[in-house]
Amino acid sequence: MDDAAESAHGARGDASSGRHAVVRNEDGKYAIWSGDSTVPGGWATVFGPAGHAECRAYVEREWRWGGLGFSGPAGPVRGPARAGFADTVHGLFRARAAHDPEAVAILAEDGGLTYRELDRRSDRLAGALRACGVGPEQVVPVCLERGPDLVTAWLAVLKAGGAFLPLDPAHPERRLAQLVEDCRARVAVGGRGQSYPGVVVLGPDAGGDAQGAPAVGGPDVGGADAGGPAVGGPDVGGADAGGPAVGGPDAPRPDAGGDAQDGPPEGAADPDDLAYLIYTSGTTGTPKGVPVTHRSLVFTLDRVVRAYGLTSRDRVLQLAALGFDTSLEQVFAALVSGATLILGGARTWAPTELVHRLEELRLTVADLTPAYWHHVLALLPEGGPPPAGLRLVVVGGDTVHTDDCRTCLARLPGVRLVNAYGVTEAAVTSTLCEVTPAVLDAAAGGGVGAAPVPIGRPLPGVRVHLLDARLSPVRPGERGEIYLGGPGLARGYWREPGLTAERFLPDPYAASPGERMYRTGDAGRWRADGNLEILGRFDDQVKVRGYRVDPAEVESVLAGHPAVRQARVAADGSADGAHVLTAYYTLTGRGRSGAHARRSHIREYLAERLPDFMVPADFVLLDTMPLTPAGKIDRRRLPRATPRLQRRAPGTEDTWAADATGAGGSAGAPRGATRGAGRGATGERAPGGARADTDRTLDGEGALDDEGVLDDDGALDGNGAAVDGDRAGADRDRDPDGGSADGARARPDGGGSAIEPAVAHLWSELLGVEDVHPADDFFVLGGNSLLAMEMLARARIMFGIDVTRIRFLTRSLLRDSTLRAFAAATQAARAGTAGRNGLGEAVVDWAAEAELGTPVRQSWSPAPSRAEPAEILLTGATGYCGAHLLNELLHTTGARIHCLVRAPDEEHGLERIRAAQQRYLRHDLANARVVPVVGDLAQPLLGLGQHRFEALAESLDAIHHLGGQVNFIYPYHQLRGPNVGGTREVVRLAGHSRGIPVHYLSTLAVLAGFGPAGVAEVTERTPLAYPEKLAVGYVESKWVAEQLLHNAAAAGLPVTVLRTNDVTGDLTTGVMNTGTEICALIKYMVDSGSCPDVRLLLDFVPADRFSRAVAHIAAHAPAIGEVYHITSPRPAVLADLAERLRARGHPVDEVPYDAWVQDLVRFAARHPTHPMTPFVPLFVDRSPGTDLSISEMYFRPTFPLFDRANTERALTGSGIALPAVDDALLDHYLDQLTAEGFLAPPVGMVQR
Repeated sequence: MDDAAESAHGARGDASSGRHAVVRNEDGKYAIWSGDSTVPGGWATVFGPAGHAECRAYVEREWRWGGLGFSGPAGPVRGPARAGFADTVHGLFRARAAHDPEAVAILAEDGGLTYRELDRRSDRLAGALRACGVGPEQVVPVCLERGPDLVTAWLAVLKAGGAFLPLDPAHPERRLAQLVEDCRARVAVGGRGQSYPGVVVLGPDAGGDAQGAPAVGGPDVGGADAGGPAVGGPDVGGADAGGPAVGGPDAPRPDAGGDAQDGPPEGAADPDDLAYLIYTSGTTGTPKGVPVTHRSLVFTLDRVVRAYGLTSRDRVLQLAALGFDTSLEQVFAALVSGATLILGGARTWAPTELVHRLEELRLTVADLTPAYWHHVLALLPEGGPPPAGLRLVVVGGDTVHTDDCRTCLARLPGVRLVNAYGVTEAAVTSTLCEVTPAVLDAAAGGGVGAAPVPIGRPLPGVRVHLLDARLSPVRPGERGEIYLGGPGLARGYWREPGLTAERFLPDPYAASPGERMYRTGDAGRWRADGNLEILGRFDDQVKVRGYRVDPAEVESVLAGHPAVRQARVAADGSADGAHVLTAYYTLTGRGRSGAHARRSHIREYLAERLPDFMVPADFVLLDTMPLTPAGKIDRRRLPRATPRLQRRAPGTEDTWAADATGAGGSAGAPRGATRGAGRGATGERAPGGARADTDRTLDGEGALDDEGVLDDDGALDGNGAAVDGDRAGADRDRDPDGGSADGARARPDGGGSAIEPAVAHLWSELLGVEDVHPADDFFVLGGNSLLAMEMLARARIMFGIDVTRIRFLTRSLLRDSTLRAFAAATQAARAGTAGRNGLGEAVVDWAAEAELGTPVRQSWSPAPSRAEPAEILLTGATGYCGAHLLNELLHTTGARIHCLVRAPDEEHGLERIRAAQQRYLRHDLANARVVPVVGDLAQPLLGLGQHRFEALAESLDAIHHLGGQVNFIYPYHQLRGPNVGGTREVVRLAGHSRGIPVHYLSTLAVLAGFGPAGVAEVTERTPLAYPEKLAVGYVESKWVAEQLLHNAAAAGLPVTVLRTNDVTGDLTTGVMNTGTEICALIKYMVDSGSCPDVRLLLDFVPADRFSRAVAHIAAHAPAIGEVYHITSPRPAVLADLAERLRARGHPVDEVPYDAWVQDLVRFAARHPTHPMTPFVPLFVDRSPGTDLSISEMYFRPTFPLFDRANTERALTGSGIALPAVDDALLDHYLDQLTAEGFLAPPVGMVQR
């Protein structure tokens, strides 16, 4: 804040001045008005003239005794209805749901809902809330992870007549409890285990059955527990409804004996009732609540829906943090416009993940903060096409810079770019700027540097005033303070009448009397082109990753630490334009000698009390605070923290250098350090007697969604299940110092476990540091919150870490951010994910896992027709093999094919089946004999319900079971549901009524345990054995499923097991499933120019021949439990493929296996989105009880020889020949992969 601004700002709030008065309008709103100005129309003086402090005391006194409605919790003083905005938010949603009930409202990791389902689910929960006494002006905290349950709860609170308070479960429990207490809540909605004194906490499924639609990209995660008890309280509407409420006698109880209503009664909420309460940073150390009415939110939604052009064809991303009001706009703008809301996961996606998701989820609208967007832009390829469907990018929440905008316009041609501005007190968004090259040229003054982008013009109905200290308008080009007015204004501040009267003032420039305007504290000016430009602040507030933060609140909490004597917090700009908080502190006498004064303890103290974005990035310990002559702390003389370190100009080979001025470097580069600079920062004295403790904190605890997982479509799967417990998994053979005596860096060739050098490569690549030693600190080396988020996302992909373990890994990084500690935490997070390598996973009883669990009938009537089936069930029809088999069955049988598919309804299920045909076979599916069956392999009765299940059991003639979750990184227990449980349900279906033949697709990988056990050769009739040596959860699940079917066959069920290796492109089109490991390996060989010198068999079976063989065996071979190896009679080896690549002009060198793996790990760290990166653990992890990596188990001579006698007998005379894998077949596939752009063409080759 400059001197002139500070003087003007201070004059308006001088407590000793007598030139103030309290005024009131007809709606009962109070404000403190400057006594030397004429009171605007519609306002009357009720107190004064008097000093500012006296006026504020008067307002607070009146509020205490009179219960003024503008800042809760008492009801509002209702004003006259204003034409055009008499709706409520849930009323608009209900109208949209009635208009198109079957449209998809939500797609998310843990479920999806149509508009009808979301409407009904929220109705049920609303009834439960009303049974607990929720009504108008009652605030209901909602603390749930991002997902369908969260949106359901927000709508339910509104339908019950209440106002919701969005709480982020990632925030510290102390903070959450503080907000729940401050909002005077009596009822909340939360997850299991949440409780607050005096508050009944309902689960999101309270009030009835909640059945969700399938998850995006993975097995269905079923709906919430239907009819379960309220979390932290009695059953809603159940037998215990009249019992005591949890939390004490003052907590509300559901009406005794009353059932939850199905829907909200008419008039449950008025447009002037509260819709939500949200908290922002406060100067006193306590966050400020901002209550917003339906009228205000509806106004904003109407304006942004029109401005963004949202329609039912849009797919709108919701990625903003749940405690950030932008999340409300993202959710409700999508729902009131009929769009599909795409919810991320519980954790915020890292930039690399978002880049992938833009294409995968066909997003059309993305709203991001500038700092996050900056990193996303750096990942977008130059000259490539924009993600399909993306039409609008909105950035806001902080300063947007011209250089990023130019990059966006260049890399996303045709995509509309909008800079949005608004404040919480005016219901999110107030102005928009359409970013065009002309706007950028004007903002940069003709230059090409990074200049702030204007915030544009006000939305229709929004009033924007630029006023001086006397509330007079400034001329265009002059600096003034921004005031906002219009229907979007909040009531004020929650239970803060004095502050409300100071900030929400009479609007002397409004057309209607009695209107208010909000003093934002932002400084701005009108540009010559009519756009509004932000010039800074008139106070100390800053934006940190889109959040408004008052450093005084952080200072207040920091000063509460028992070892801290004085505290100050300042904000500095970083290379990407984002603000970074730095904490300066001195210690008490006892603090200087106490271990609890260490920076890690102080940081942890703040992390327990503040959201992550408010925890300072840097901590600087001072001997004394610099003072002004008046004895106040002189902020200008506070020493700067350790200099930010910038990457050198583009073109330098992975080298980084310190820039002492904090300028320069490439715009998109992360902050890094030279080896010396990184080490020297720790514990050294900064200028001015300061010690720079360069710690960092994370934004939202890292990445939230899972990628690198292949589902039955061969596509990346976003679903993940929990990993059991926080098992310790420290490296076993690392010495206590984490390296050699001379402190050498972690090395792939020793000095640490397999995971530590891989993590070192990742840090080296991401931070731009050549050497990373076990004792090095991530944040000292130049890491920050966004880089930490990106690092966690890459680590999760590289090391196969389940998404639910990211919070544990994030907290571990905050507690101890050294490489040694993070590598150990990564091992712990992977416990059970990469096999049982001494990491504490419980031993699996494989025989017990393969038990049928359901009886198989010994006789059936009538018997199914095997040769001429009329009804066939096919699982996995949207996958590569299933799509080809569906096509074959349609051509070779007259049967109706019932395809089990995950989808919200049959229409969307048919679309998925049709899309698979177009993707893999290059033709449309126009066949009335295809019947989509909406279900889920992971659910009881295949998710069909008893009636549909029994109807199929009585009519089917055959079952082809090809479906399942394919993931080579996940542990067995995570794949057990769809792969083993699904097979068990198929057996239940087959054995229920008719003894339906089951034809099961397995993998030859189930034989991998024989090699390490010393067995060199197996046949199709060799009983399965050695599951404890398999090490890969997916293969283990296939082993158990096979064994389960073997038991079913022994009980009399007709069963056929078909094993194969790699099903590849057909002999006509050659279209491959590029999500497989073999395709990833081929691409890596081309991109890296290397391949391992190993004897890996390429046992390719073209998809058309595969499907013909399966259909023939099913129709003609006896289903008596036989196993068929559908493999090539003459496979190739990897060296043959390398030779074909060289013949095409690709330089591919054969490299010793260990050296090749080291290169692969380094490559994966640099290229987290490369198809090969998710498969890295297979080359790093060791097979149990051996010195082999998992991949080495599949190389010859370790992998056993196997026969194919049953297959040859079955296909004799059929005319079906499985081809040899010769040069012609390999070239056929390489041609197709190159033509589709999956492989880069050789240098000098012109691609047609």
